[in-house]
Amino acid sequence: MRYCCLFIFTLIFTGLIFQATANAQNTAATQTPQLSVSPTVYPTPIPFSDVIGQSDQANFTLQEIASNTAANPTADIIERDLPALTDEINARVEETAQVVANRLSLENLRRFENDWRVLAKNLPQWKNDLTDSARKLEANLTPLNDLEKKWQTTQSDPANNDSAPVEVTARIQSILTASADARRQIGVQQARIVSLQDRVAEQQKRVDGAIASIRETRTALVGQLLVQDSPPIWSRELWAQSQADVLGQSGASLSAQLNVLRDFAGRNFIRIIIHLLVFIGFAGSLIFLRRRAHPWVEKDAALKNAAVIFYLPISTALVLAILFSSQIYPQTPQIMGAIFGAIVLIPTIIILRKLIERSLYPILYSLVIFILLIYCERFPIHRKLSGGYCFWRKCSVGFCFFSGSAARA
Repeated sequence: MRYCCLFIFTLIFTGLIFQATANAQNTAATQTPQLSVSPTVYPTPIPFSDVIGQSDQANFTLQEIASNTAANPTADIIERDLPALTDEINARVEETAQVVANRLSLENLRRFENDWRVLAKNLPQWKNDLTDSARKLEANLTPLNDLEKKWQTTQSDPANNDSAPVEVTARIQSILTASADARRQIGVQQARIVSLQDRVAEQQKRVDGAIASIRETRTALVGQLLVQDSPPIWSRELWAQSQADVLGQSGASLSAQLNVLRDFAGRNFIRIIIHLLVFIGFAGSLIFLRRRAHPWVEKDAALKNAAVIFYLPISTALVLAILFSSQIYPQTPQIMGAIFGAIVLIPTIIILRKLIERSLYPILYSLVIFILLIYCERFPIHRKLSGGYCFWRKCSVGFCFFSGSAARA
């Protein structure tokens, strides 16, 4: 009997233990964890006896923040150069639209794409510089916020309000006024940076769009290299269908090119004056050197050919000035490059005629015609005639070479 009671008591005790363990686990599973919330830490007010000493340090911090905020040469440079770049992009967009619509040669499309890349080479750097400037302005807000909280707590401290001298109160107010001015300056600079970032991003978007359109056109042309996309140039059907279109597109192209040239001259008027002064400087220097070189040529006949550039100072100066144009104009439209190329041919012919034999003149003239036709190819013409025009150009130049060689023989 005793053992039976002991056995029953053991079973009851074990059941109670299991039930207590299960209840503890269920309570732990269903209990919502409590998040510890750290109390807000307010800065300690400055005793009025230390206000004068710490105000000097606060003024130094505010002056440093104001100096970092006001001095932003990167934004000044971008704000100065971005309008001119925007004007260049506006002119290039219209010119690129003409080129893409008429599907000029692959060489011209590649040249246009390279021109776009050179034109927009500063935009990525400007974007990074503006981002760095925005981060610096945000970094200036951290010490400014800490300083304002500290001095606002000091100003609202009852001990300072009751027993602080007037000088201490005025010093606290001056610190808070200066911090408010610094915050206002940071806000103005932040608005300026954001505006410049938006303008730079807009121009980068336009540049990317122009390059993408040129790439698509070039890819389409590459895929049609072995495909006849228009009737032969000798086809009556081609000329009958395209005559009116050629006249219309030629007039529109010429008008657009003249507008681009006029806008370029308006934007680069000062550079054109500088270019003219460079030409005058080259011409004057060559005229002066011609007088010095004349006695040497009389003594040594071998210097006669080398002295031709001094005896033709205007032609030589014109060639040098046009070669120097790439250093004056950051970007030139296609029509301006064609004009420079056509102009430089005239003095080049005059100089070369003094250096080569007369029998080589036909070959020289055929080369000049070939170069002129290359420059003419830069102007948009009817899309269906572009391939035939290139074929006619090569045939005509080959004929000129053949005629020049036959005449020499």
